[in-house]
Amino acid sequence: MEIVWTLQAQTDLRDLGKHLDGASSIYAESLVNAIYAAVGRLSLSPTSGKVLRQNRSLRQIAVGNYRAIYVVHKRVVTMLAIAPRNFDE
Repeated sequence: MEIVWTLQAQTDLRDLGKHLDGASSIYAESLVNAIYAAVGRLSLSPTSGKVLRQNRSLRQIAVGNYRAIYVVHKRVVTMLAIAPRNFDE
């Protein structure tokens, strides 16, 4: 499976890293690396993420207090956004 990052998802991850870097550069780097690693695993298991209730065509994987939202179409996983987790789901 190919993994493609939208500009929005790239921006979200960059902004998250910058935001957290102000508090702890070690935590920021660790979280960003963990998100990249989790997304990378989707190439082997693209349907492993939880289906979103609000939009059943989208999936999410949780990493810490954040989630990576994506869609799978044919042989491509498209990362759409990185956002805070909604713990009500």
